[in-house]
Amino acid sequence: MPAYPTTGMGRKPGGLYYKDVTTADLNKLATMARGARSRFEPTWHLNYAYYFGEQWLFWNRGRLDRPRLDPHRVTITDNRIIGIVRTALAKLTKEKPAWQVIPTTAEDADLLASMMGEKVLAYLWRHLHMRNHLEDALLWSQITGAGLWKVTWDSAKGQQVAILADGDGKPVMHAETGAPMRPHEVVDEEGSLPEGLQSKVIATGDVHIETVAPFEFLADPIGKRLEDCEWCIQENIKSPEYVKQHYSVELEPDTDIAPGPTEARMFPSYQMGGTSNYKGVLLREYWCKPNSTHLEGRRAVWSKGKMLYEGPNPYEHLPYVMFVGIPVPGRFWPTSVVEQLRGPQTELNKSRSQVIESAQRTGNPALLACKQAKVEYSGVPGERIDYDDTVPNAVPSYLQPPAMPAYVLQQQEKIEQSMQDISGQHEVSGAQVPAGVTAASAINLLQEADDTRLGPAIYAMEEQLGYAGSALLKLVAKYWTDERTIMIVGENSSLDAVLFRGALLRGNTHVEVQAGSQFPKSKAAKQAAIQEMLQLYFQYQGQQPMNRRMLAKVMRDLEAGGLEKLFGDIGVDESQINRENQQIAHGVPLGINAFDDHQAHIEGHGEFQKGPTYLQLDPQVRQAMELHVNEHRRQLIAGMAPMMGAGAPDGTPGAVPHGPPQPSPAESLNYKDAPPDIKRQIEAQAGLKPSREPSGEPQPTPTGGPTQ
Repeated sequence: MPAYPTTGMGRKPGGLYYKDVTTADLNKLATMARGARSRFEPTWHLNYAYYFGEQWLFWNRGRLDRPRLDPHRVTITDNRIIGIVRTALAKLTKEKPAWQVIPTTAEDADLLASMMGEKVLAYLWRHLHMRNHLEDALLWSQITGAGLWKVTWDSAKGQQVAILADGDGKPVMHAETGAPMRPHEVVDEEGSLPEGLQSKVIATGDVHIETVAPFEFLADPIGKRLEDCEWCIQENIKSPEYVKQHYSVELEPDTDIAPGPTEARMFPSYQMGGTSNYKGVLLREYWCKPNSTHLEGRRAVWSKGKMLYEGPNPYEHLPYVMFVGIPVPGRFWPTSVVEQLRGPQTELNKSRSQVIESAQRTGNPALLACKQAKVEYSGVPGERIDYDDTVPNAVPSYLQPPAMPAYVLQQQEKIEQSMQDISGQHEVSGAQVPAGVTAASAINLLQEADDTRLGPAIYAMEEQLGYAGSALLKLVAKYWTDERTIMIVGENSSLDAVLFRGALLRGNTHVEVQAGSQFPKSKAAKQAAIQEMLQLYFQYQGQQPMNRRMLAKVMRDLEAGGLEKLFGDIGVDESQINRENQQIAHGVPLGINAFDDHQAHIEGHGEFQKGPTYLQLDPQVRQAMELHVNEHRRQLIAGMAPMMGAGAPDGTPGAVPHGPPQPSPAESLNYKDAPPDIKRQIEAQAGLKPSREPSGEPQPTPTGGPTQ
């Protein structure tokens, strides 16, 4: 039978082979998609129950049932699945994604726009709590095999503003700007609005990410991957207030709110506690790509047989990205590591339970007593067993159970090893070293082998994050028409406020995540490498001091208990330099402060001048920056000039400076660190004879003089 019927659905030449016009048509599509998904739902429910520790269950005609066992039977749950899943989740989310916005051209304007796009994505990572959403989606992929993101524009989010509306509630637009008018623009002296107009509060809107569980997603049955699907449907329960805000319709709640997707299917339900009797509104949302019938795509939202919204698809694609667990070729829904671990986990629980039952029988054995009666034996530890004995007046004795076979205890080790092999997490993943392995290189090799198993999953995750990043930047470019203040975090974790509009992206919205950037990296290995490089640097540089700005960055990368705080003044200087760069770029004239670290300012402003942003500034602004940096250079040279022998600080000849004697230029640390041209300027300013460099280069011999 084909996935879609070719007759009986009103197909017409040149039209779609399915209907999606009325709510009845959409309900039929949802039924077909749900039928294709129903094959996997029992597995998902069992996986979900095994994850949170309900592992003595089986699927019984649409519900999760427990086996009927005698009360004395032991049912131990040794949940190894949750530890394996949490370890895999920690490895997948250990590193942040390295966003890369691909510029459309090699022009400086597009290069600058792509760099700004990367900063916007870094802002959205914090603003939208994308890390939390990523963990939720990856957790679904570990349990059921798939977790999804829905990336859309939510008009009900953002800042609330008051606008002017007519009697029907529609915004009144300004004749010149085309923007909604504000009430204060038309009020009279008494503060009243003209007749027929009213004040209405609306939201500015914002980009939105929603985590979608596979239980809520109905995919096109013909698609083998998400990008192959022509349409999809999402089912979720929302509050009546949400429906009113987004669709201006008041609906009565009619759907019970379950504590989770699986708890409601457990039997008997009274063992899971009571229900809240809280209800919500079941919404169904249909998304369709552009096709021969819907040239702009289609979006429809309906509930209780009532169409709440219908119109074109504003995104030209399905607004979802899918994070997969373990792909299965030729199938839309993948499998998961929890599904593969359920069998060994069940056997481990049974084996542990049998060992405990045997220990109870051994410690409290059954009692044999002679009696002219039938023998009744239940197997309960410590029970009394009456039986017929041919020996008169037999003394009661204990019944010794057979010893536990050795293979039962060995079976537990085999099951644990099997679970490690399935999950790819061995002793080193749990911070344990295998017996006999002591070399650091061998331990690192084992750790890398465990992490390598995550390679395909990490690359697939980076690809989906790239799709999500592109969708976010497209929404920003389309809907952020007004200037918005976003907080940009610098490399010193300092926050800078930047005014931004979507038009500044210049269409540079293609995003990729740098391949391998989210691969788990060993913090200890990184620290060891940095320490080794520092030792080599100090060994070969001798007494030459290291650049304090660079050393502060190295300490931050070392991630060793806040060692970068030893260079806290560098962080303050960096923040000040970044502020000055922004102020000068906006045409604000700045002078030199007495407390400035001139060397740090020269280096920081020089880095800004080498970037693409500086090339986009007006010539007058660049000239102001040059003057500002030159003033820092002049102050640096003046500060390194010796006071002794140079007269008074004001330049009066012959004046003797007061205070302790000042060091000569050769004894000054700053003088020794200065380049040769700076040294000559200091010596000239101090009135000293230019010295020769103590380098290995041969010095010229005076003409006619003997060689010393």
